[in-house]
Amino acid sequence: MNQEKVVNHILRDLKFLGIIPEGCEGELRPYLMAIYCAGWEKGRLEINQHGNKTIGQYNRQGRLINTFKSRKEASQKTGFTERTIYNNMYRNVISRQGWEWKYL
Repeated sequence: MNQEKVVNHILRDLKFLGIIPEGCEGELRPYLMAIYCAGWEKGRLEINQHGNKTIGQYNRQGRLINTFKSRKEASQKTGFTERTIYNNMYRNVISRQGWEWKYL
């Protein structure tokens, strides 16, 4: 959904709920547009680059031991290959060493 459509939906809902009176959407529109941009930019910066997802390393009891920004980082810091981590995650199995990997 694009910015204009989102702002229009918000204004419609605010009017429907009686939070704002008819005719003042022109005054609110610039602020809602700015809020949308700020939120979009914050979200864009918080998402890991290249579509990487944060990974958690768990022990046999299911306790979170460590977190990594990507499989590559997990591989470098733990010594497991990226393929091993990938296979353990998608097959939902625990490694011989007792580690389990999940997306957070």
